[in-house]
Amino acid sequence: MKSIRVAVAIGTLVAVAPLTAGHAFLIDPMGPNAGQVSLSGQDMSFMRGQVIALLERAKIGETRRWTNEKSGNSGTMRLIEAYRAEGRDCRRILHTIKFKGFKDPRSFVVPYCKDGGRWRNAMR
Repeated sequence: MKSIRVAVAIGTLVAVAPLTAGHAFLIDPMGPNAGQVSLSGQDMSFMRGQVIALLERAKIGETRRWTNEKSGNSGTMRLIEAYRAEGRDCRRILHTIKFKGFKDPRSFVVPYCKDGGRWRNAMR
């Protein structure tokens, strides 16, 4: 099963953790709502589809949205940078997630680089 690593930033970097399809995941284990904020496998699937679209064909500043009526979670992703690193095409995407039952959304940036023709999370 493929996993994605996500850095959660709220002011500063507070956690780097794997996200695995099909499993709920705690976004910020050190935050004030630890144990209460999670993404379902379906949330991750919705996010992945939008991330791929941004990585493959978006322009800087373009935003994609996702909503999961079942979990009540939603979010946006914005392509904020395109660059080259170690000879690879890379992108940074700003994720903002609104969790059901919480007023303030959580935001974090994830770098991705193309490796062997596939986009991969560059934090691993």
